[in-house]
Amino acid sequence: GVAFDVGLPDPRDSLDLVLDYLRIPLMARFLAPKQVWFVNGGLDLGFLLNAQLKDVNAGAQVDVADEIGEFDLAMILGVGFQIPLKSFALTLEGRYAQSVLNAGGGSSAEATYGVPARFRSSGFELRAGMLVPL
Repeated sequence: GVAFDVGLPDPRDSLDLVLDYLRIPLMARFLAPKQVWFVNGGLDLGFLLNAQLKDVNAGAQVDVADEIGEFDLAMILGVGFQIPLKSFALTLEGRYAQSVLNAGGGSSAEATYGVPARFRSSGFELRAGMLVPL
């Protein structure tokens, strides 16, 4: 390839898509024999609440909720440990979530707004908590 300077600043990515979901996880936790380490996993069902697409260069923002998938389903895998104390236990956990459904709205969203026709969400979480026996 050949590269040369055209005298203009490089444009940054021009689209910023923000998706808000109401998420309902369904998970199981499996404790190690001494009940310190655990692994967990399950499914996470998400219902789309809001979808905003912003053109970073122009500053314009548009609602694209009708062009994005209404539901999301993700698989979750995690590992963690709990520290038992006198009347409660502290937990620290790392999770990975990977969507299994296409969140893209198909070719109409790509043609109209530039949103990819196929994309999925994924990510890591670090969680801390406190377990109190009832």
